[in-house]
Amino acid sequence: MANPLTMGKLIVFLKVDLLFACCWPLRSTATRCAKIRNKIFRLLSVLHGMTMVVAIVYTIYVNRTNMFLIMKLCCELCTTTEVPLQVICYSLQYDRLQYVIYELEDYCKRAKPEEREVFHRYIYSCKSVYVGSVCAFTVTGLLLIISPLVEPHPFPVDIEYPFYVDYQPVKTIIYLHHILLLYQSYTQVCSNIFVALLLWFVSARCDILSDRFRAVTKFEELHACVTEHQELLNMNDVNTRIMLSRSRQPMSVKSTFLIFFISSLAKVYLCAWPADHLLSASTNIAHAAYESMWYNGEANLQKNFLHILLRSQHPIAVNVPCMLPTVSLNYYTSYISTAFSYLATFRVLLENEGN
Repeated sequence: MANPLTMGKLIVFLKVDLLFACCWPLRSTATRCAKIRNKIFRLLSVLHGMTMVVAIVYTIYVNRTNMFLIMKLCCELCTTTEVPLQVICYSLQYDRLQYVIYELEDYCKRAKPEEREVFHRYIYSCKSVYVGSVCAFTVTGLLLIISPLVEPHPFPVDIEYPFYVDYQPVKTIIYLHHILLLYQSYTQVCSNIFVALLLWFVSARCDILSDRFRAVTKFEELHACVTEHQELLNMNDVNTRIMLSRSRQPMSVKSTFLIFFISSLAKVYLCAWPADHLLSASTNIAHAAYESMWYNGEANLQKNFLHILLRSQHPIAVNVPCMLPTVSLNYYTSYISTAFSYLATFRVLLENEGN
């Protein structure tokens, strides 16, 4: 019988797979040398991404009369810009991420059998979607890497340089530069799974906390539950900060837009699904508190339960006031509607360009 997938194995896999995403912080006990190496690696990752951004902007300027090529390059520019921007974002939230990851790993190590069972239930209910997404992103990256074999451009990303590149070893160096950039883009897309892991972790702890509220009979037990509820609210604040990301053309051309379109939809869904589940899981805490034996307790205990009931009426939501509405499946449907509106606009522009 195959070994079951556990939180420990999942954490190890994400640490390795998302190395170039620079989203997984070092331990607080890391040596000074390790911290310096980590900062240099982040800086080089940003500079490498910015090099490609400059090259794409230059190509857009040179071909500014070609509407179709500009639209195609803009899609590539958006994806490429994510590389340095997300590395910078994770760097700005480094201390908060370090706290959350420590809580995640420490809690998983100390988890009781019934708590591990909750984690396993979440893992097995979600793994098919996320494993399928990682496989799809991997295949897409590989197809882009070998695309020069079947398409007229010499490099995976169809850009121009202000110097001659059709000789060795420059051509090989630039090709390797494109491969590394595509891998960085792949890891940044997959880093949404990292954010989703944090959201699912908070949801799982909400379920565990709900079970504890149902079993509360003493004031000390209630105090411990209230403290854990506050920790979950603090962790969600960190998660919110992190979240701050038919034409007449040839099939090879249409596939470029299709890849970016599907990738954008997948990235949002990977986070919208757990965020939507977190809304209901956090609200269930109020139901669990009400279902406990609070009416058999003392007056002081009943007053504290009333406070919990009022506080849990407001679900744990992932949003940014005045910038990002509450992330949920309802938000995802509106996102899809907007995406298809843009897609229809692009189609009209391309057909007018063809005429």
